[in-house]
Amino acid sequence: MRNIVIALALIAAAAVSAPAYSALGTPEEAIETTTTATTLPATEQGVIVAKLCPTCAMSVLRLTAKSRLLVGATPVSLAQLRKFVASGGSRNMVILYDRRLHTVTRIIVSGTLPAAGR
Repeated sequence: MRNIVIALALIAAAAVSAPAYSALGTPEEAIETTTTATTLPATEQGVIVAKLCPTCAMSVLRLTAKSRLLVGATPVSLAQLRKFVASGGSRNMVILYDRRLHTVTRIIVSGTLPAAGR
């Protein structure tokens, strides 16, 4: 009897939480990488080929008009981001993407954009 009560409680909890989960939208996944291990696309509608995990096969992630690019907390264009990355050294990079659509939502590169590059 106790198992039946627990099972019914779990079913009720799942039913109640389903609308809340769908209201949150599609969760983002993140890839932690470096600027030397990743090639940025040449165009705003380009793609990034990345490994989603150490044992995963390569995956293609698309940039879209909604993709946000940042150096630290500063929003930048793709041209500015490419220039900053090319300025030298390996920097930490986080690529956040919609796991369902495989589209990039944000790329964040650690560092501070030089005042002349803003």
